Amino acid sequence: MLGMSGPVFEEVRFGSAADGAPQLLDGTAEAEAFEYEVGVTRVNPGFDASIAAMRAGEQRLVIVPAAAAYGERGHYGPSVAGLRRFVISPNTLLIYAIEIR
Repeated sequence: MLGMSGPVFEEVRFGSAADGAPQLLDGTAEAEAFEYEVGVTRVNPGFDASIAAMRAGEQRLVIVPAAAAYGERGHYGPSVAGLRRFVISPNTLLIYAIEIR
């Protein structure tokens, strides 16, 4: 927005781990499909509600306000030696490009 400044926008891409769970990919990799079962898999309330409302073949750009994502607590992935820790800062607005296959 004009006249406003804030934190840098960062694109994060996800794919599937060997067990099928979503995992963070490095910045050069293309996003990959991962399994998601409505009512079972949990990402955050805003993402989960958007997925539940979508049909196969549909694509959406979903904007999830901080209050419907990770709010004031943020999200801190586990620390793994030698890997960058995945962190979503508190009060972060999230934007997802989602395609249901």
